[in-house]
Amino acid sequence: MAIMKITPTGDASILAGKLDDKGGYVNGKGQNARFNVIYGIIIDKSDNIFVADEFNHAVRKITPDGDVSTFLDLNKIPGMSLSAAYLASLGDSLSKDGRSPGTLALDDQHNLYITASLGYTDKYLFKVTPSGQVITLWSVTGPNKVVYFRHGQE
Repeated sequence: MAIMKITPTGDASILAGKLDDKGGYVNGKGQNARFNVIYGIIIDKSDNIFVADEFNHAVRKITPDGDVSTFLDLNKIPGMSLSAAYLASLGDSLSKDGRSPGTLALDDQHNLYITASLGYTDKYLFKVTPSGQVITLWSVTGPNKVVYFRHGQE
């Protein structure tokens, strides 16, 4: 997986990742970086690129120079854990570790909004402030789709 840079004149080059890559999770510069199923992508006013790296359960940041780092690791967000009963119900499903980032959006205050899924039933909306604070704005959890609003809660 690669992120391509296309100039206004139409010249294309690899900014980050590798075209023949089979996927991976490596932070680094340019073609040394690896991604694993890119789902969402957005560019901020400073030309930083944010990528929802679905199978790595992370949002990655790419600077204009091609430096790739992990911006948000969904595995480290409190409350994004699967219950034992839910894990048992999945059997051998790959979604047992399904903390997947989805759509990305930015506002004028440089807050990044991230939709995320946990397995098939739980959905979240996170806000990440410029200082790095992660706020869960809402979640829909469980098979009965109960909505929880957590405005302002970390």
